[in-house]
Amino acid sequence: GLTDHFYNGICVKLTDCPNIYHVTSKNACKNCINSTDYFYNENCIDLINCPNSYHFDSNKVCYNCIGLTDHFYNGICVKLTDCPNTIHVTSYKVCKNCINTTNYFNNPNCVELVNCPNPNHLNKVCTSCLAPTDYFYNGVCVKLTDCPSPYHVTTDKVCKNCINTTDYFYIDNCIELMNCPNTDHYDSNKVCYNCTGLTDHFYNGICVKLTDCPNIYHVTSKKVCKNCTNTTDYFYNDNCIELMNCPNIDHVDSNKVCFNCTKLTDHFYNGICVKIADCPNVYHVTTAKVCKNCINTTDYFYNNNCIELINCPNTDHVDSNKVCFNCTGITDYFYNGICVKLTDCPNIYHVTTANVCKNCINITEYFYNNNCIELLNCPNSDHYDLNKVCFNCTGL
Repeated sequence: GLTDHFYNGICVKLTDCPNIYHVTSKNACKNCINSTDYFYNENCIDLINCPNSYHFDSNKVCYNCIGLTDHFYNGICVKLTDCPNTIHVTSYKVCKNCINTTNYFNNPNCVELVNCPNPNHLNKVCTSCLAPTDYFYNGVCVKLTDCPSPYHVTTDKVCKNCINTTDYFYIDNCIELMNCPNTDHYDSNKVCYNCTGLTDHFYNGICVKLTDCPNIYHVTSKKVCKNCTNTTDYFYNDNCIELMNCPNIDHVDSNKVCFNCTKLTDHFYNGICVKIADCPNVYHVTTAKVCKNCINTTDYFYNNNCIELINCPNTDHVDSNKVCFNCTGITDYFYNGICVKLTDCPNIYHVTTANVCKNCINITEYFYNNNCIELLNCPNSDHYDLNKVCFNCTGL
């Protein structure tokens, strides 16, 4: 009847037992107190004697969860798949229901995110990754060498798998190249850099000052330093190239930077492209359109170079612009600034010993000693021929 339980030598109601959950299969009430305050297999026992010291309910009843139902949740043995979250499970197979503000799991408790050992080492399961597996990837602690790329790792040691279109890494994230701060400032490991301030240039995988570049003139439009050496020691259009690949091998400055001088500024002078009118002397220009500044002792121009007058092929074959000429062959005479044939001279008899044609007219229409002169200046005003060439008849 109502007193179908037995306790302390008499029949009692269940509600008269010291603990209604500490009752044997034969309705004997147990008074589990002190060190043996847990109940299992019809006996009062120490917690350490429970089959699993974590598998007990709020009434201190121990359970032996084995086989398919080897996990413990909400006071009963359950399958893992019956847990609220199959990854929020303690190492002793106790299922946790981590919800609301404490929806992260840090074995063996539900916690707030801020209470995780590393807020970035989680899949809503907090993980304390320690050396040598102090990196976190794909939900587990790993070694750095187990990361997809040892260079694509966040400051909190979370490994990233940057692939496909987002295969570059910047500020702890996988991104597209186009989203890098500078699409040319990235290293061989596809790590992007934001080079600003004093170190706004990029060289050899790091941000550097311009003065730390191998050559401060071999720098791309996006501030990437180039180390142009060996056969490709010239710089043009953001690349190191051979001299032969410059647009004009003569339009190169002292820093081995090539220029492509076209249109109105198709001439080259003093390291820049200029108009011909901006050359120091529009007549002292090479065949490759390089302006020369011929001054001082080398103020004459010949064969694309500034030279001294004594180095001209013929010191008398020089025009008013100090351009030397080498008159040979059929046109071995010089007249009016160009090489000509003898027959093109104004008077084939009025020619100097240096083959310079003279145009002796008006009052200086006579020729003597390589010059046009007046008749009265001839050695003898009666000693001249029909071609008005004066003679100096002396001696025998």
